[in-house]
Parts: sequence; C-alpha cells; structure tokens
Amino acid sequence: MKRICCVSRDRECSDCLLHTGCPYAYLFETIRFDGVARFTTIHDIPRPFIISPLPSDDPASLKFDFTLIGDAVEAFPYVLLTFLELEKDGIGSGRERFSLFSVDSLTPHGAVPIYRKSGEGIQGERYLFTHLDLLHRADEMNSDKVKVKLLSPLRAKFKGEFVSDLMFHHLIRAILRRVSLICAYHCGFKLDLDFTALFSMAERVKRRSSQLRWVDMERFSTRQRRRLKIGGVMGEVEFEGNIAPFRVILAAGERLHAGKGCVMGLGKLEVVDDMEGSSDGDKGGVKRGSDRTDEVLPGRKARREAPEPQRPEVCCR
Repeated sequence: MKRICCVSRDRECSDCLLHTGCPYAYLFETIRFDGVARFTTIHDIPRPFIISPLPSDDPASLKFDFTLIGDAVEAFPYVLLTFLELEKDGIGSGRERFSLFSVDSLTPHGAVPIYRKSGEGIQGERYLFTHLDLLHRADEMNSDKVKVKLLSPLRAKFKGEFVSDLMFHHLIRAILRRVSLICAYHCGFKLDLDFTALFSMAERVKRRSSQLRWVDMERFSTRQRRRLKIGGVMGEVEFEGNIAPFRVILAAGERLHAGKGCVMGLGKLEVVDDMEGSSDGDKGGVKRGSDRTDEVLPGRKARREAPEPQRPEVCCR
C-alpha cells in the first residue's frame, strides 16, 4: 500500500506534509493529534482496521474478515488494490503466490458480493454498520446473564498487568478503552459516559462459571526483527448480574474486538444466549496450557501436509 500511495518516499510519514490525506499513513502510521485532549498520554493509538482469520476446510483457501472503522471506510478501494498488487509479489517469507478470489460485504441479512475475480471492478454497495446496528444487537442480549466466547486471545491489561483471571469489569474496561480511542481518533466524537460509575457497576457483576485458558502465541516483527509473544485468554465465561447497562458495550466489542493486538484479529469475542452447563459454579481462573500458534489457527498443519497448489485462493469479507 505504501508503494501505491506514497509520493514522498524519502521521508518518514510523520514528517510528510501529505500524511493527513494519505491512506497508507492513516491506516498504518496513525499519528496522535493534539485535538484529543483527553488522551494526551496515549501513544499506542488503535489502527482503524482489523484483519481476522476465518476457519476453512479447504487447505488451498485462506478466508478472513477485514474490517475498516470510521473514516477508514473511504480507503477501501486502496485496500482492494493492495491485495490485487500482492498477487504479483506474494506473501510471507517465501513470497507465496495467490489469487484474490472474492470480496463480500457483510450485512445483517448475509454476505453481498462486491468483488469477483471474474467480474469488473467493485460491484454493489458496501454495508456500513452504525450505532443503530449495535442497539439492535444489544436488544437481542439477555439483561441479567450472559455467556462470552473469546474466539482469539484476549490481551487485556489491568493495573499494568495482563489479565489471566478474567472478571466482567476487566472485559468492560478493555472494550471501553478501545472504543473510546476509536471514537476520538477515527469517528470524530468523544464518548460522553460516566466511566467511573460504569466500572463500579461492572465490578458488581459476578462471574458464574469460567472455562478459560491462557494460549501462548508468537509473531515475528519485521520492524524489531525478533519474535514477540502475543498470548492471551481464550475460552468461555459466564456472567450474572445487571448486564443491561453493558449490552451496547458488549455489542461494540463483538464488532471492534477488545484488548491489545486487535489489528491482527486478537480479542475477538462473541456474546451467546446459551447458558447450559453452568451449574457447577465459578471454576475459577485460567488453565495454562502449551497451546501454540499452529494449534490456535486451524488449518496450518493441514496446509503443510496437503499438496501445494500453484495459486491459493483468498476470500475476503
């Protein structure tokens, strides 16, 4: 994308006069600006996109969700063009070649095709999720008990430490911190909430049962040239209490993820209504296991064992 967008490659994005209007700089080199006085001490500004891998039964196919947030929705044509250019260069250390097969826009009524390799350009309308969708989703949730599935490692911090024994207020803090920053930097408004009162109410919501585990994962940072640990909590946890004030927050967490590393799909959560099997009470804490990256991302082992295709298909939603 930088090669596509950048017209001044001899300088850093922060020093470029065009950085405020550059799609690459906005997505990947997001700069803190002084207009958000409330977050003057924040240096790690959330990027306005999420890449989240999806399970696939076909070892030759890679499927993933790509979410653009706030003002970043205008950069969609550049994102699509970037993937089309990547077809020529390949991805990964081995520069594996692929073909972008399809792109769908997710709507409340299903997927709508907006790009097909056999078609011409971008087709159809992209659906934009708004606060009205969050309100509708919140109305579907139970108001006094809820089960939360952590579908990818949640890296939530409380008092400077990563949380392994997840309580309800930890989850709400992680979601609200992320949503507050996204609203301020990417959506043009500030959340007008009584955070102190909300956190106090969240602390009174009880954990009913917990089947959580700490999952160790690693990634290689090309910038730092070393492997980084990105482990977090996964599994299911049930909460009981006054959930009603937090349903919209939970709905936002489903769309925007929570905690750290969300840009690479971490912190993905889902709220479900099924509360069966929770009569054993709080089982407490986290089971720490030896789960590694290839156990967390289904299909990696299968891809290594399957016959290597010439051009894998990539589906983006």
